[in-house]
Amino acid sequence: MIILIIVSTFFGALFWYFGGQDIQNEIPYYLKKATAKTTTIAVREVIIDAEVVETPSAQQRGLSGREGLSGNRGMLFPFAEAGEHSITMRGMLFSIDILWIHEGKIVHMVDDALQPKDSAEPAVYTPPVPSTYVLEANNYFIQESGAAVGDFVALGLTQE
Repeated sequence: MIILIIVSTFFGALFWYFGGQDIQNEIPYYLKKATAKTTTIAVREVIIDAEVVETPSAQQRGLSGREGLSGNRGMLFPFAEAGEHSITMRGMLFSIDILWIHEGKIVHMVDDALQPKDSAEPAVYTPPVPSTYVLEANNYFIQESGAAVGDFVALGLTQE
């Protein structure tokens, strides 16, 4: 029994020394996921619960690598300054609707944005006008909500 404890301790120490400590680097990521800031967004009479991504790295990653969005879920990108903020479809596995929002109104939309499978370069969507928010939603959101450029958008930040 003592030999088993000694061997287990030895291999545990080796694991920790040769890379196991990297697990500690992942803990903050999972804590951030558990305490992610969310917002409820209303466009016309349709409500979306959106994850708010504020850091440049989270904004760059966006929905990349995810399998999809369930129900009326989305991702909101707030920007400190108005600009023609592009959305890159790098690593996207499903199509989305993209809405650019400025001063509480939709200023531009892309319906059913998708990364072409036959393209090595990621698709990039850039609005022709400045915005302070970008909302990524399921690819049926624009059609189901009847959203149109000029519609008002209600944003209400909440902590999850």
